[in-house]
Amino acid sequence: MMLHPCQTVWTVGQLENGDVITGGSDGKVRIWTRDESRYATADVREVSTRSQDMLIYRRTRQMYWRV
Repeated sequence: MMLHPCQTVWTVGQLENGDVITGGSDGKVRIWTRDESRYATADVREVSTRSQDMLIYRRTRQMYWRV
């Protein structure tokens, strides 16, 4: 069992190398691996987090302020 960061997972698959790939309600495709050599670097994860935060801000602003 894995905890997934999005609300709903729409699709799950397995890659040839054994990694798991998911797509979900947040519009992101994620690849899950146990092989540390394929982990995203800290700077890539940070950029991804900042991009996601900005997207959430924009969507919230559009919902409540009709911008």
